Amino acid sequence: MDPAILDRNPDEPLEEEKKECRPALKDDPEYAKYFKMLKMKMPLGAVKQAMVRDGKDPAILDMDPDKPLKQKNESLGKQKEKTKAPKVVRKKLFWNAIDQSKLRRDSLWAQAQSEPLLLEGLDYDADEFANLFTSTVKGKGKVKIEKSNDTSSCQKVTKPKQPKVQLIDDRRNMNGSILLAKFKNKDFNGLAENVDHLDCMDMGETELCALRQLLPTKDESLALQSYLPAPGAPTDAMESAISKLGNCEKYMVAMLNVANVSRKFDCLLYRAQFDGRVEELTKEINSLQVACSSVRECDKLQRLLVYALRLGNQLNTGDSGNTAAAITLDSLLKLHEAKAFDKKTSVLHYLISIVKKNDIDVLSLAEELKPLQGAERIVGESLVKTRKELVDGLGLVKSMAKEESTRCSKEEENKVTSRQAPECSIDSSSSGGESDQISLPKEDDYLQTTNIGKFAIEADSTLNCVSLMLDNANDTFSDLLNYFGEDEDMPTNVFFTTLNRFLSMFECAREDVDRKDRAKLRQEKMAEKRKPLSK
Repeated sequence: MDPAILDRNPDEPLEEEKKECRPALKDDPEYAKYFKMLKMKMPLGAVKQAMVRDGKDPAILDMDPDKPLKQKNESLGKQKEKTKAPKVVRKKLFWNAIDQSKLRRDSLWAQAQSEPLLLEGLDYDADEFANLFTSTVKGKGKVKIEKSNDTSSCQKVTKPKQPKVQLIDDRRNMNGSILLAKFKNKDFNGLAENVDHLDCMDMGETELCALRQLLPTKDESLALQSYLPAPGAPTDAMESAISKLGNCEKYMVAMLNVANVSRKFDCLLYRAQFDGRVEELTKEINSLQVACSSVRECDKLQRLLVYALRLGNQLNTGDSGNTAAAITLDSLLKLHEAKAFDKKTSVLHYLISIVKKNDIDVLSLAEELKPLQGAERIVGESLVKTRKELVDGLGLVKSMAKEESTRCSKEEENKVTSRQAPECSIDSSSSGGESDQISLPKEDDYLQTTNIGKFAIEADSTLNCVSLMLDNANDTFSDLLNYFGEDEDMPTNVFFTTLNRFLSMFECAREDVDRKDRAKLRQEKMAEKRKPLSK
């Protein structure tokens, strides 16, 4: 205390009290917004980080918001100006403190109130603490690193990170960054050049699909173009702007320079998927062809159908009325549904017993029709649709390959012209009408000049062979429908599914008949043993 105060008039206030008091912290223009952030339920740690960012002391938030800021900072400032003591910067721990009024009496923290809340009274090295968690500042923004005998405790000044610019949706940016992280090559300009020249032949279907999903949309393209410097800007300005973007935006910027980028990705995807799709299509065509041949050449099935027709006519008309001359394949399924008066024996059971007595070889027809099991999943219309998609896709590949070949040829011509221009000039009068006789290059000549064009030539030959195989298989199936008198529009999967269902019923009924015959045979043998011996 200042003893000179006793010499002053006791009826007059001090000069400090005469000064206008500052408002409460929550209403102080300098700190009001931070207390408002707390009122909006924002985490305390986040608000303190915002204060550090703005150059404010985060310890203000630990003070009573209803009281004004104490004037001790001003007195300390005057004292620092007099002594010129260096400013001490401490490392802050931005935790989330719990309001003491919310603590229960039996809580851990309420019980801990009896203990000191600082390191006082504990055994610790104060110098070590100061070296680790404090530093002195001389001047504005300059940190003085105090040397210590322990080199491991030296602090290093890190360069501030360059701020990043985000122009696309957060979720899309995150998903794009995850996808691009799988690619070792981060040279997006080189990747864009390869896509532009349709020269990504070594990339798989998965990679191409992922990259195609990340192509910029219309809105994203406009946002990127608005952010980037205008065309013709210095290279340094363009590179500086791009460097502030994330990997996803950098990839999109690179793809902005590729003309018809979506169609080019379609061509590359077509190339990556071609072998697998052709292999699958060929396999289904072969299965269809084998199944048709198996049914057409199965003599046992034909004989069984005749037995079924004869039995059905006998049941329906007694062989004396309007008998049916033919039946559809789905009629075979009804043989299992129709029952005799004993409610146990079906017409199919009886048909098998007749066949067993008259033509037992027919009972093994299921072994000859095993190829039908795979054919019931084949849809002829899907095969034709797949072929059309492959043919249409090849047309796009050829078109893009021609454009690429033409562009490469023009670039090469421009290079040759630029080299020859200083040496010679062309006399148009000497050429006469020879230019009219120059023939345009054929399609194959265009395609042979690029890798994607060479692929198109090979793919065209492959598709011609596959198309011929599919046409033959469809003709074979049409002949099969006509052979059995079925509707010409019947789909392949319906035809073979019907036959497979009948074969399954036929096998079950045959096992029932065999089981009954074995039981009947056992009963006959037992009855034979019971007969008395003849004298």
